[in-house]
Amino acid sequence: ARNFLWLVNPDNDSITRVNQNSEILEVSLGEGSKPRNIAVDNSGIVWVTCEGSDRIELVNPDGSRHSSINLDYGSAPFGIAITPDGSQALVTLYGKGELKRYSISTRNETGSLALGATARAIAITANSNRALVTRFISPENNGEVWDVNLGTNLSLSRTITIQEDVTTDDTSASGRGVPNYLSAISID
Repeated sequence: ARNFLWLVNPDNDSITRVNQNSEILEVSLGEGSKPRNIAVDNSGIVWVTCEGSDRIELVNPDGSRHSSINLDYGSAPFGIAITPDGSQALVTLYGKGELKRYSISTRNETGSLALGATARAIAITANSNRALVTRFISPENNGEVWDVNLGTNLSLSRTITIQEDVTTDDTSASGRGVPNYLSAISID
């Protein structure tokens, strides 16, 4: 699966696989599934968060269905990331404000942590010990990123507060204010 490019198409409830020869395979995930993010595990299984259908869809490298992980109504799974050691998948539940952890080998839930409203993007440290999770819609006075310990029991280490910017000049590309809509995160 490492020779494929996988894309999410939320507007038509599908994912697309593109190979090195630009050959395209579109995989429908069902009407109303609203896929949001995608990650590929070490065995090539594609994990897709389906916000509209409250499930995580697992797809084989050839595009056939592998299995599904059904979630509670209103969970709205959004972000997904595989730990660098390949053992776990982390999923944010935008609708419930939670982070869930799943075993890659068994597909069973191995942890859950309530974070707060609009948990969204995930970045994982290289040693697979910590994850940073964005709060998409910030509180009134600051932005927030949750720092999560991925030990045996998921736990919140701290909330990183991003202060309001009061010095940047307002332009068509940037502006002052509360850092809001934190939609992506990366660890350098």
